[in-house]
Amino acid sequence: GGGGGGGGDDGSDAEAAGGGGGDGLSAALEEAMPRWRAGLDEVDGLVQALAEHLMPAAEAARLAAHARLAEAGASERRRAVQAAQERLAHAATTAQLACRALAAVRCSEGVAAKDGEALERATLKGPCADWLTALLQCEALHRGFDAARAEELGEEGGVASRKELLSAARCSAAAAEAAASAEAAVGAKGSGADAFLEAMWAMDGALGDQSPRLDKKRERAALDRARAGYREQLAVETAPAAVLHLSVLLLEVELHSHLLAVPGRLVPCLLDHLRGGLPPHAHAALAKYQAAVQAAVVGGDAGAEDELRDDIEAVRAIGLSKGKGDNNKGEGA
Repeated sequence: GGGGGGGGDDGSDAEAAGGGGGDGLSAALEEAMPRWRAGLDEVDGLVQALAEHLMPAAEAARLAAHARLAEAGASERRRAVQAAQERLAHAATTAQLACRALAAVRCSEGVAAKDGEALERATLKGPCADWLTALLQCEALHRGFDAARAEELGEEGGVASRKELLSAARCSAAAAEAAASAEAAVGAKGSGADAFLEAMWAMDGALGDQSPRLDKKRERAALDRARAGYREQLAVETAPAAVLHLSVLLLEVELHSHLLAVPGRLVPCLLDHLRGGLPPHAHAALAKYQAAVQAAVVGGDAGAEDELRDDIEAVRAIGLSKGKGDNNKGEGA
């Protein structure tokens, strides 16, 4: 009975100290706890009772936190898979357009056989290899491969990265065989772009047809993206060789709807291909500028460097105006 009376007195003290307020009550409880402790220690099973009361809420909070973390991880993975699928669709469209443009350029009059072969190697090692990497990255992610590592390997590209992605993808025998053929093709060890396309569709079919086939809508969207990108870069570029390179790539898109992956050393090959679609003065200006670029790079010709500085805006204007030049700068915009 005495313990109860003490509790009543303490409650009265709390009311007096805090006037019913929370701060006063807390202070009163803090003051009273030392007096209660001896009595609490005598209560059998108190610790177990408190644990049984508190643990369900603590476990529920732990499970809720775990579920939030799991959901955040799943959302991040879904975003990684979606981004990889978008890259694959873009890479598939680009590879198909590049192979088609390659065939047209190689068959055109004025393009030497050796230049056509060099252009084919560049196409295989560029957009075709990018597609193979993108497909393997997607398949590896579908198989549960670490998203950050898949992203890293996708950015690196190359044979070693694709080998790791292929291992993570755990492909069927048919898909693995097609992957080997595609890898041989992009390494320029097969029989060229035709062999690559055959291996591309065999591999894609074995992995569930993940790569979209080229159609008018996809083609138009890809060419529009390329055109906008080239124009944006060309408008601000200051390096003479890069201005010429971008102008030639843009003219291929504008005049022939060709999306090509061409290193700078093959610009003369494309100039030969563009000859028939450009006004004579524009083609002559680009060819002259290419010769000056070559002279400046190879021989350090001071006169060539002066010519590059003097004529850079004329070359830029030809690229931005579909070959018409200075007098028509605004028409290509």
